[in-house]
Amino acid sequence: MCEVKNNNPPIGWRANSGHLLLFLFPMAGMSVVGWISYIFAFLTLISLSFVFYKQHQLHREERVLITIFFLGFMAFMLSNTVNGWGEDQVSALGVEIRYLLFIPLYLFIRRLADAGKLMIWGFLIGSFVILAQTGYELVIENSDRVGGVYSHIILGPYSVLTLFVVLAGASLFNKKVRIFVVPFAVIAAIIGLTMSGNRGGYVGALVLMVSLLFIRLKGKNLIIGLMVCTLIPVALYKGSELVSHRVDMAVHGVANYIQIENSADSSIHLKNVEKRLEMWKTALLIFSENPMLGTGRWGYREHAQRLVDEEIVHPFAIHHEQPHSAYLEMLVSDGVIGFILFSGMLFFPLFVFLKNVRQEPVAAPLGIILTVGYASFGLTEAAPFIKGNFLSTYLVCLAVFFSWHMQMIHGLSTVPLEVHKKYVRKWFRAV
Repeated sequence: MCEVKNNNPPIGWRANSGHLLLFLFPMAGMSVVGWISYIFAFLTLISLSFVFYKQHQLHREERVLITIFFLGFMAFMLSNTVNGWGEDQVSALGVEIRYLLFIPLYLFIRRLADAGKLMIWGFLIGSFVILAQTGYELVIENSDRVGGVYSHIILGPYSVLTLFVVLAGASLFNKKVRIFVVPFAVIAAIIGLTMSGNRGGYVGALVLMVSLLFIRLKGKNLIIGLMVCTLIPVALYKGSELVSHRVDMAVHGVANYIQIENSADSSIHLKNVEKRLEMWKTALLIFSENPMLGTGRWGYREHAQRLVDEEIVHPFAIHHEQPHSAYLEMLVSDGVIGFILFSGMLFFPLFVFLKNVRQEPVAAPLGIILTVGYASFGLTEAAPFIKGNFLSTYLVCLAVFFSWHMQMIHGLSTVPLEVHKKYVRKWFRAV
């Protein structure tokens, strides 16, 4: 593992602004409307000047990653051009263009040597913001479950991401912070996740818990850890009425759907989980008719309506604009070409992180947490990749963790933008 050195002169306000924005980014996204989008926009505007910078010396992994994101955006453009641009497709462009903007964003962030450490501090503080938001909604608004300023669909996974980023990055804090602050931050994030009632968040938490154990432990310790890991969800199931209700609903829904002989029968009342399974079946049928380029973004409902009219699927299949799975949404919208590139955006960086996790145990575990987490969230929701705030979180965190990982493996290969020391060391000496 290469030691990251920064012996080059600072380059003004862009470095200072970048570090500050990345520190603030994870803090209040679920409590302040537009927090994530505005910071993403500011970072992008700052980064645009680096697109044509002559001193980019990208490593092979970085070139592949950037190419995948560029081709992914082009697949979206091709699919919608072939299928026709409508109001919905133009509206979706505002989200999809973020995949393209990842390129200048990455080229900028890879030059900030302290970006990762500051972002970890932001997540640590953000866990307490999640706790405050949870308390406000439960006590002041008397809500049954917590959704933040957006929805429980976003708050649940966001709490999971915060929880495991803090756990994976705990070694970067000093001893006092690890002992007196990190445990309470973990509890705060767990409370936010539990009270969100989001099943996708629960699934993601289990997957990331197992992933973190395999990253950090070996031999007997791993076996003990896995045994303890099985007890935690059981304790939450027994101790939280909300968790047990949501889990039971999912289990009973799957069992009921399997027993239905003709799910297209409109006289049958499908409940929450049954509806989702029917949408998944509908999505596969649509994909089979448009395998290469898909239907274009937001084409699911139009094609599902035809299947409903032909009495092939249940009318509930058109109650949503997408099939509530990121993978099925990509298959339906962009076809197999877009799906392969979308998978590359997730699993290529995961492959790079896994390949070097033993050699570089700092940024690689954080990257694994991010990519595995989003891959898990996408199983039951399309929101992580079609909602602007959710997608922006993935893109910014990926740029930070992947570039940090490249710095630790290869060293800094370009002139870094060094933040003025007084803006960091005076505020965060613990870093």
